[in-house]
Amino acid sequence: MNLDTVPIDMAPSGDCNGNGVPDATDLANFTSFDWNSNGLPDECEQLGVVYCSPQQHNSTGLPSFLIITGSNRVADNDVLLSAVNVPPLTFGTFLVSPLQGLLNGPATGFSSGNLCLGQQALGIYRQQITVSDATGRLSIQIDLNTIPLTTGPTMAMPGMTLNFQAFFRDNTATIRSNLSDAVQVTFY
Repeated sequence: MNLDTVPIDMAPSGDCNGNGVPDATDLANFTSFDWNSNGLPDECEQLGVVYCSPQQHNSTGLPSFLIITGSNRVADNDVLLSAVNVPPLTFGTFLVSPLQGLLNGPATGFSSGNLCLGQQALGIYRQQITVSDATGRLSIQIDLNTIPLTTGPTMAMPGMTLNFQAFFRDNTATIRSNLSDAVQVTFY
């Protein structure tokens, strides 16, 4: 149950999770839940706080946004990272750090966007490199039992705060990679 959420709009009006069933029907049939009683299925709400936004536009002509859904309750182990407005059919992955930071990507040649995570403990979901779909969405389900930090795989604990950002190829960009904005999530 996440009580500190921000509604997001990723699917047709009235069907926020895009499953073809109206939200009200999902809630009435208990195929979705609304633990915070705000009228939206919980899986349609952004976890965490967005920062470092918007980023540089990528080859789609838009900046990429990171959307984190699921639950910030460690015991649920249900967190989906999704970046939208990524160039279609492009390789990408996600980065994680307990720290925020700022590295000017264009100035360093690292990326067209800025790295907004602390580099001292920066982790990469190397085992989950994936390809964005035809709509430009890049997604992975993460395991809170094995957060890939530079200090080694780390288990999320209640009270832990993590910062996430998507990293993806951007084949028409001068630097050839780009980043989404970042999201900070505190787990309980």
